[in-house]
This record gives sequence, structure tokens and C-alpha cells, in this order.
Amino acid sequence: MARRARAVDLAAIALTDHDTTDGVAEAAQEGARLGVRIIPGCEFSVRAPWGELHVLALFLPYAHEGLQTFLRDTRAARRRRGEQIVAKLQDLGVAIELEDVQAQLLGGDGGALGRPHVARALVDCGACDNISDAFRRYLGRGRAAYVEKPLPKLGEVTALVHDVGGLTVANDVSARDIQFQGMRDGGVVDLAPIQRSKTFPTFKPLGPAMVTPDEFSPPLDLAVTTRVNGELRQNGRTGEMLFSLPELIEAVSARIPLAPGDLILTGTPAGVGLASGAYLKPGDTVDVAAEGIGHLCNVVTSAAGGRQ
Repeated sequence: MARRARAVDLAAIALTDHDTTDGVAEAAQEGARLGVRIIPGCEFSVRAPWGELHVLALFLPYAHEGLQTFLRDTRAARRRRGEQIVAKLQDLGVAIELEDVQAQLLGGDGGALGRPHVARALVDCGACDNISDAFRRYLGRGRAAYVEKPLPKLGEVTALVHDVGGLTVANDVSARDIQFQGMRDGGVVDLAPIQRSKTFPTFKPLGPAMVTPDEFSPPLDLAVTTRVNGELRQNGRTGEMLFSLPELIEAVSARIPLAPGDLILTGTPAGVGLASGAYLKPGDTVDVAAEGIGHLCNVVTSAAGGRQ
């Protein structure tokens, strides 16, 4: 694929298949040699209200063990389904073996077995005239050899695709005077000032480190605190969050595209200055800490023009 892409002057191609990333590593290596970028991807079948939905995921960390474990389990489930279909066909008197179906897999046992492979095997063994005939007589929904496909939920796949790469500490500073311009009687009337109130330079300090999730034991339950001049203002735990990290990632990714390196701030415990009226002022020292990650310490200063 990489050599063909290079031959027609393509700068990049995506390499995807159903429920497997086999071949991506070799293609990426060859692409690097030829100057062709290989974008790793995979097509996932998921459960939908109408039956089945195919989700194409690109820029996957294809060597990630969690992803590979999920794909291996998915292929194993599809193999079990294939065994059930073959058993039903045999009960119907069709002379077919599982080995006949597996022979249709271009990638051997590493590929994802599906009904089209069974259909081709039925044609090869003379039981059906063509693939359409195989589905019409045996493999279509409601037919004698049909077996429902085991499908994961969409949330499982989106959580896997947008897996948490790391955890860090953030001080989510807000300019309340700007924020209030977009609010009336406690409700939002204009989103633009509210967004602007959180996007001034220096308003999102991060650190002191990015810690990978494998450093923590599930379920994630880390202590989170904020102190101003040594006084405890906020004290909570991530286990108290209303929504889990996978749920947050799924919700955000449904509205905006996420790319590797994007950062999601998950919210804050009770105790913000808006509720108490104890706003930050120049000279205040703010210490935000998360268990297992560290402390983020910042000093409040006035910007040019007097904003605090």
C-alpha cells in the first residue's frame, strides 16, 4: 500500500480494516522509508438503536495494549459466531467445515471472521450459486443459519478510541467581571464573554507533570485540593465526579473533533470564589494539588491595565 501510494504521489494514506490493525506497523515502517505518512485506523462495529453502526476511527495508537486486547476479544467473539453458524449449516445437512471458512480469511486467524467469509465458503463447496444466494438461503437475518453478531456499545468504542493519555493538574482561572457580561439572573445569555473569561493568557496553568493512567489503580479516586495562601478552599475526590472520564470524553468528542494532545478539564470541587465572594487578588498564592500527580503553585499578579 505504501509503495502504491508513493507511485501516485500521495503524501498520506489511512490504512484500516474491520476489528484489526494487522499490517499497520509494517506499512508505517515502509511509509517512513518512502516518505508516505501512514494514518493508522480501524473500523468498529457497534450496537445502534436500528441494529448496527460502523465507526471509523483514525490516528489510533495501534500498539496500545488496551486497544489490542479489545480487538482480540472482538475477533474471538466473531470466531465463536462463525462456529455457531457452521454448526447450524451442518445441522441443515450442508457439507461445510470451520476450516473452509477460515481459509477465506486473507490474514489467517488474525483477521476478523464474518458472514461474507461463510458465504464464500458455501460457494466454494458448491452449496450455493453465489454470495447473494448464500445470504438469501442461509445467512440473512431470519434465515436458518443466521446468528446475531455480538456488538459493543458505542460508548465502549469511543472510550477506547479517545483513551486517556495522561492526567495532570490545572488551575482553571476565570475573569468573573468578563463572565458576568454574558449572564443575567444567574443564567447564560451570551456565551462569547463566558468563553473569553477563561481564555486570557496565563489563565490555564498546568503541571507539575503528566502522569499516565497505568500509574493508578482503578477505579480512579484521587484527592483534589485547592489552597489560597495556605487556606483550604476546595477539597474533593475524583471518585465523586458525576461522570467518569470515558463518559466525559465521549460527550466532548460527540461535539468537537479530538486529536492526540488535546486537554479536557473535568471540573472542580465546591468552593470557588463565585460562591463565597472570596476572589483572588494580586499577591495571593494558589496551590492546586491532585493525589499521585503533585502540586501546582502560582502567584496572582496584575496584568497591564490593572486586570487582576
